[in-house]
Amino acid sequence: NGIAWTPAALSLSRKLGDRHREMRSLGYIAGQRYNSGDDTWQDIAGQALELARTLEARRFEVQLLISIGGVYASKDPELSMHYLEMALPISQDLQDLQLETQVKLLQLVCALN
Repeated sequence: NGIAWTPAALSLSRKLGDRHREMRSLGYIAGQRYNSGDDTWQDIAGQALELARTLEARRFEVQLLISIGGVYASKDPELSMHYLEMALPISQDLQDLQLETQVKLLQLVCALN
C-alpha cells in the first residue's frame, strides 16, 4: 500500500541525501494527504515545491503547480490562478504542449467560476 511506504521513502531519501527522491516523496505524501482530507497537504506540497525550485526540477515544479491550481480551481479561483500563472511560463519554456494545455484549461475553469 502506497500510503504505508511513502513516509519510509521520505525518511530514507533524506538519510541518503537523495534530494530528487525526497522531492518526489513529498509530492506523493501531499497528494495522499489531500485525498484523505488532511489539510497538512498544503505544507507538504509547499516543501515539495520549494525543493523542486532548489533542484531546478522544472517539469516536477510545473506539474505540482498545476495540481495545486487544480485543487483550488472550483473553490478559490483567484488562488488557483496564482499557481497557474506561475505554471504557464514554465510549461512554455519546457515547450510541453500537454502541460501548457492543462494550465490553460484550468484557467478557463477558474474564469467560469
